[in-house]
Amino acid sequence: MVDKNKNKKSVVYLFGSGSTQAEVSLHNTTIKLLARDIAEGILNKITRKRIKYLYEIKNDLADPNIDIEQLITLYESAGNRKYRRIASGLKKLYKDEIETRLNLLGSKKAPFSPKMLAALIDMYEIKEIDEKINGIITLNYEDLIEKAIFNVKGCIDYAINFRNKSKQFKQNNMDIKSIPLLKLHGSFNWRNEFPVCVVDKIKIEDDVLWIPPGVEKNKNNYPFSLIWGKAKEMLNCDILRVVGCSLNRNDWQLISLLYSTQRLNSQEKEYIIELINYSDKGEEIKKEYPYLRFNTIVDITEVKDYIFNSFRSNPSGKSISTSMIDYLSTQNSSINILDTWLKAKGENLISKRSIAVDTNKNFFRNYIKEA
Repeated sequence: MVDKNKNKKSVVYLFGSGSTQAEVSLHNTTIKLLARDIAEGILNKITRKRIKYLYEIKNDLADPNIDIEQLITLYESAGNRKYRRIASGLKKLYKDEIETRLNLLGSKKAPFSPKMLAALIDMYEIKEIDEKINGIITLNYEDLIEKAIFNVKGCIDYAINFRNKSKQFKQNNMDIKSIPLLKLHGSFNWRNEFPVCVVDKIKIEDDVLWIPPGVEKNKNNYPFSLIWGKAKEMLNCDILRVVGCSLNRNDWQLISLLYSTQRLNSQEKEYIIELINYSDKGEEIKKEYPYLRFNTIVDITEVKDYIFNSFRSNPSGKSISTSMIDYLSTQNSSINILDTWLKAKGENLISKRSIAVDTNKNFFRNYIKEA
């Protein structure tokens, strides 16, 4: 029997907070989940709830250039009980702020269901697609990607031993092979037990199994030591797609992981890192890490073809390449980069390669046809 996957490119996805923002923005543009927005929300909570022991960091949080991970680390490493309390309070408010904003989506009667992420997962159900997905790595604490995987596959695979007590992720069919999902920093719905227990709501804050934001993230304990080891194995791939992640120096352990798997691979198999991010953000990342091999959004063939078709008339008088770079930059506030990339993949499959995109659930087909 011929192995249909043998000649397919192996792909791994790395999701950052920008991927969550991309999904949420499709449904509600007023919900902001990036670091600057979370810091602003924390500041408002400190003021509104009169949390006096956090008053001394209000000016820091009001700074538009604040790096909340560095702020937490500075107070946590001070070695003083007062400052450790401030760091602990910041972590709690960070979690609360993300959950508060995400709770604005959907309701108990009509729970929120990710549309774009489900389409992306469903794309790999297309029989003729020339890629296979090795797995997904995420830095996010919320469960949008789990919901997307569950909606397509009917089960979740965290690649660790876990007990599932979640009603929303009740396993439909354990015989179905799901997509391995590695949550490098843990999850808001993981209770700190052995095996790890997945639940819908954790009442006691200290029971949440997550690595809170901070420059120094302790990944030496179970299950994080295992998850990070599995991430290294997963990155034996052809393409790593980094979606909505700035790869900033606060995640130095992640940069080290990418360098060791891309450039120090003993098999000399150097995968390419595709940055599914704004064109100017992609260029910033390339300059920050010249020793890693990147393609930005404007280097991706499907995206270039998709944008070229949009600029055929070229009314601005600019060259196609200049127009494309501008169109895909942060200057264009109307564009959703993940949405644009996904539509470009759809146009390439349907129009250029005449591939049938029907699947059992048809999340991808429906998403592309709505575009």
